[in-house]
Amino acid sequence: MAAASMHGHNVNFSDVVNLTIALSERVAETWRQGRSVADTEVETIGNVASFLRLHLSEWPPQLSRAICNVITNSPKGRDRSLLLIEYIQSGAFDQQQSGKLTMPFVMDLYRIVLGREAEEDAVRHWSAQLNSGKITRKQLLGTVITSDEFRASLSVA
Repeated sequence: MAAASMHGHNVNFSDVVNLTIALSERVAETWRQGRSVADTEVETIGNVASFLRLHLSEWPPQLSRAICNVITNSPKGRDRSLLLIEYIQSGAFDQQQSGKLTMPFVMDLYRIVLGREAEEDAVRHWSAQLNSGKITRKQLLGTVITSDEFRASLSVA
């Protein structure tokens, strides 16, 4: 991987990726031990994800796994929500969900994006909308991340 100049500093992408892998493995180990990931580490993962999404064609798989762990196991909060947005923008969410049937997709969407279980009526409604072609998965994702409920999670300190 090449180095690039940013804000007058040379950035060696190999070093960034290696540090990202180390941080990702640390997060994974934290979850295996049953402990919560520190807010500073969640914020750092989000910053690294944003940087790598802008500068590299793909993330190390360890980063995707770490992000999945943080998103699915962390309480609602601004850092979790911002990390989720990076995950969605990277295309990793689409890859993770690509082969799922509509009902599991809707349930995962609520669990992952909103941090809660979906009501049965919502699962039936959105699954029917998806199955009929009235809405696409991408449109439903857009609906959820522009919802008042998700936006409220961005303002949680």
